[in-house]
This record gives sequence, C-alpha cells and structure tokens, in this order.
Amino acid sequence: PALEVLAEVLAGGRLSRLNQTLVRDGQVAALVWARTSEPAQNGGGLFVIGLLPRGPHTPEEALAALDRSLESVQRGGIPPADLERAKTRALGGRYRTMQNPGPLADALARAAVRGGWRWWAGQTDRISRVTADDVRQAAATYLITARRVVGMVEGTAGAPPPADE
Repeated sequence: PALEVLAEVLAGGRLSRLNQTLVRDGQVAALVWARTSEPAQNGGGLFVIGLLPRGPHTPEEALAALDRSLESVQRGGIPPADLERAKTRALGGRYRTMQNPGPLADALARAAVRGGWRWWAGQTDRISRVTADDVRQAAATYLITARRVVGMVEGTAGAPPPADE
C-alpha cells in the first residue's frame, strides 16, 4: 500500500509532487504519471514513472529534474497534507472501481495472484494506515537510480512514414 500511496504523492493530480516541480514550476515536463503494477506470480512487480519532456528541455534534463524530486522524497519525506491527499485519491480510485463491473472484475482478477478478493478488500484498510514514514521508506527502498530502467522514445522530425510492404 505504501507504493500505491507513493504513486499518488508523486503524480496523482495537479497538486502532486512531480506535477508541481516538473510541470508547473520547473516547466521541464508537459505531463507526468506514476503507477504500480500487480506483481507476477513469484512476487515481482513494477513501479513506473513517466514524463513527457517540454521543449526546449531535453529528456536528459527532465530526467535530472525527476531525480532531484525523487531524492527530496527519499530524504525529506512528505508533508502530512500530501499524505492525506494521496491516500484520499488512492481510496477514491478504489471506490470508483467498486462502482463499475468491468474495472471491478479486472481488479479482482489481478488480485487473484495476491490472495484473492479478501486481499483486495483489505487494501482499503491497509492504505488508510500508511504513514509518511512508510512512503519515505518505500521511496528510499524501491526508487534506486542504480536499479532502474530508463526508456526514451524519440521521433524523427520530418521523417516519411514507413513504406507499405
């Protein structure tokens, strides 16, 4: 649950940490997002952070700004208001999922690898109990520069479309 709350702290809405520092104030990114993925059968999962650099900034400049923002969460933690806002957003997403049969079926199917519907239902209480220190510790434990994979997609300006084969 701490990683789910961390995703909301970092990129959950316009008041999130990355939206404030990279999009609004720094203007190095036009868009940011963060999410967790359900783990595979043997316990592995992903924490994904994405951004769309805003010109004239390069992807490398945006990545450096991202690193500075992540380091501030790892070292300094988050204010209580950010924690409460992130938990409210995380819980709100769960409540919206429960209102719609399709997303609910998808969530329950993904929860099967974690222990079934009881595990999924219990996440609400676990999210409610997440502390600011839990979020800081999750960031320090999982958002490690040496263990990350960075992918960049670049287009070629003026390139012709691929020929039909």
